[in-house]
Formats: sequence, C-alpha cells, structure tokens
Amino acid sequence: MKWYFFTLIVIPAAMFLGMVIVNGEIPTFRDLNFEFFITYLFSFIAIFFLGGPLPEEIGWRGFALPRLQSKFGPLKATLLLSVLWTFWHLPHFLTAAQKGGPGSDLSLLYIHLPIFILLCLPISIILTWSYNCNHGNLFIVILIHASINTFSLAQTHSTNPVIKNTDIFVVIGLGFVALLILIFTRGNLGYKQTFNEVEFSNNENISK
Repeated sequence: MKWYFFTLIVIPAAMFLGMVIVNGEIPTFRDLNFEFFITYLFSFIAIFFLGGPLPEEIGWRGFALPRLQSKFGPLKATLLLSVLWTFWHLPHFLTAAQKGGPGSDLSLLYIHLPIFILLCLPISIILTWSYNCNHGNLFIVILIHASINTFSLAQTHSTNPVIKNTDIFVVIGLGFVALLILIFTRGNLGYKQTFNEVEFSNNENISK
C-alpha cells in the first residue's frame, strides 16, 4: 500500500511543489473540473499500457538495470542508464510535438533539451530505488513512470507559461525526492545483489 501512496500521492505532490517553487506561489489552473479528473484517470491507464512506461521499463529496468548494477553497482548503473535513456528520447525532440524538425526554431530545442537531460537523472534514481526496494517488481516501476508522465496533463492547464511550456518544475520536484533517496540510502538505492545477479556476474568473469 505504501508504494501506491508514493506513486499516486507523493510523486504528483513533489511535482506540484516544483510548480509552487517555479511560480513563487501556489499556481493557478484553468478548467480543473470533474471532466479533467476523469480524463486524468483514463489518461493514466492509457499511458500505462500504450505509452512509454510499459515497453520502456521492460527494457530499461527489467533487462538493463540488473545487468548494469551487478557490474557497476547501483549509482553508476543509474547514471549510465540515465545517459542511455536521454539519447533514446533525442528523436522525440525533432517532432512537431516538441516544436522540432525542419524549419523549427532551434532556440526552443536549446531550452527543452538541457532541461530534459537534467530530468532523466532524478527519475532514473527514483525508478532504480523503487525497483530495488520491490525486489525487481516492474509493476511498481511502471506505475511511477506512468504517474510522472500523466501529471503533465495538469501542466497543460497552468496559467504560468514557464510551467506550461517547460519541465523545469519536474526537475526541481523530483530532484528533491531523488536527493532524499540518495541521502537516506547513502547512494545504495536499496540495492542488494541477488543470487541470480551473482551468477550472472560470475559467468561474465569466466567468459573473459
């Protein structure tokens, strides 16, 4: 139950805190009515199954993370995965959705891309920690990923153009959560090497 609370309450609350910090006060939103919350619920379900979280996390946290952790440890593995994750998303910044592509204003790319690069690290830390604490349970990891992505719906209703058009509030809010995780786990991110990872690591050494 505590992980559902973390996913559905703490994560959105942290991102909202980022909005408050960027805005300088509690931000105002347009059209946060019953219809919005119904849309939010169905969007969460759609993003979970059809968006990035499900297929991405099978690869990133399901396949790559345990192998990287057994070789480099949790923190270095998370840093490496964050870099790979960033490059994976680069083509997205050349789409119309990000106002990219031929003939686009490159100044927007210079704004959005650095913010996204910064964004990948705290999210990676949070997802690694949740993966390790749940003994490799991808369902919780995918839920957290979907929760982060779905909260962008609230972003589009903001009356503050900085909040509406950039993800800097996510960097601040989730950066705070990631920092607390690093402090309280002393950089270990809840990692305990499993028997399978030991076998994988030994097999890697034998093959060299």
